[in-house]
Amino acid sequence: MLKTLDHYNIAPKLTPDSPLRTWALYILLLVHVVITSNVSAYLAFDNSEPQFSVLRTIMK
Repeated sequence: MLKTLDHYNIAPKLTPDSPLRTWALYILLLVHVVITSNVSAYLAFDNSEPQFSVLRTIMK
């Protein structure tokens, strides 16, 4: 299947200098930072604060 996609140039080529790969890594880093900061905030503050209600529901 990959051979077919490459033959028609549908599959993007994820070489090390590919801009798509760079953006994918930046997005993954951003998601990781957001999740980490939310978990840190959840552990550091009182659970009764309303902004943590969604995270509290997820972590149960």
